[in-house]
Parts: sequence; structure tokens; C-alpha cells
Amino acid sequence: MLAEVQTISGCGFLQSDDPNTIHVEGGNLVGRLIQQATVRFAKRSRHFHDVVHRLPFVFGEKSLNSVLLPSLGDHAGAVTTEYPIRRGSRRRDSGFGFLDYWVFHHGRLLLVEVKQAWVNPSTRSVTDRIRWNWRSAIGQTDSIPLSNIRQDLDDIGLNTSKVFRVPLLIAPFLSTSSDDELLEYEQRMLLYRHEILRNELTPRPNFSALWLLKRNLQGPYPWWSGGHLRFATFSAVAFYSWIHRRS
Repeated sequence: MLAEVQTISGCGFLQSDDPNTIHVEGGNLVGRLIQQATVRFAKRSRHFHDVVHRLPFVFGEKSLNSVLLPSLGDHAGAVTTEYPIRRGSRRRDSGFGFLDYWVFHHGRLLLVEVKQAWVNPSTRSVTDRIRWNWRSAIGQTDSIPLSNIRQDLDDIGLNTSKVFRVPLLIAPFLSTSSDDELLEYEQRMLLYRHEILRNELTPRPNFSALWLLKRNLQGPYPWWSGGHLRFATFSAVAFYSWIHRRS
């Protein structure tokens, strides 16, 4: 069960794992950074909502990144997105790609790949799409050979052996209906849904957090699906990560 609970003023509640329970050397600091970024993610989303009356992360991964990038930057030592990196080959001219987030924090390098997946809070099933996105984030972080990482660190003059792979799945809890009535869910049901999803992901995340949105942020919002106007309720946003170190 999620161990830490905190109120986020104007946003709702955050329930998260205790970063100190991550059984990876130095993983607690990485988990704490994700936890802090999640709080900032909620606050930035609320600010956008106050101005635009919409949530900023609901249109896909790019709109999500518009909130996540500054939220990480508020706490990390240095962060950038779309960082050029060599994947899957020791040769400098092959296996080239881009890393979602390159983060340097307290002498640690974090290689972060982000995926988004929609979760229906009223069902127990974990869709193939959710599983695929989770495996894809892990595969992308693991596809970068450590030798390439070390060479890149040498090229830019950074000296650290503390390299962490951080796949991150961000999953808004989304329900749609044909009318504009808010679909309300009890907090315990959302937590139960979160636990089911966390337990069925492979490998099982070693850090997770659940932002339970305040009532006035949940919607409903106009939502176009398959050419038809629907109404969307966003009750929570879940964050899952499998923090592992390669050195």
C-alpha cells in the first residue's frame, strides 16, 4: 500500500510509496525527485486549469511533457529533453536516438523514458496497451549501452559512475460518457485500481504515486472520440517507475 500521504493545496491529495523503501543503492534520492516532481506537476496543472479551464496533459505525451519538464527542473540540478544518445552500438555513427529526459541530480545521471497510458478507473483489466507502453519505456532505457553513456559523460566533462535507468509510465484515470455529468469515484476504489495496475506490471514498479484530483479539477470536459463529442472525467493520475542502477 502507498505509505506517504500529503495534501497538495488546491490540487487534491498525493499518496505515494516511501522512497526509502526502494532497495537500490541511491534509489531513494531518485524516488524522492519523482515524488517532488509529481507535486509540482499537480500544481502546474492546476495553474493551467485556473487560466484555461482545461487540464494541460490530456492530449498525449507531448502535452504531458509540457508540464513534466518544468516540474522536474524545479528540483533537479540539470534537466533537458530530447537528449541525443547512441543506442545499441558502440560505434559513434550508428544506433543514434533521443532520450526523453536527461537529468543530472546530486552527482547522479538519470536516463528517463516517459510513456503515457489511459486507465479506466471502473474496470479491473490492465490493457495490452498499458503493458506495451511499460515494456517500451523499460526497453528504451535499457537499450543504451553503459559504454556509450560513459563516453558521453567524458565528452561533456562530467565524472560520475552513478547512472540510473528510470522508465516512467504516467497514467491519467479517464472516464467518458455521453452527457456532461461528473463521474465520481470513491478514493478507496481509485487506490484499489492503482494497486491492481501496479501489481500486474512486469517488472513490478519499485516506486509509484497517485495524485487524486480535487473535485473542481476533475471535469467533465468536452472530449472528442471517434468523431463524436463525449465528456471526460479525470479522477486521478498515476505515476509508475522501475528505478534501477547500472554502473
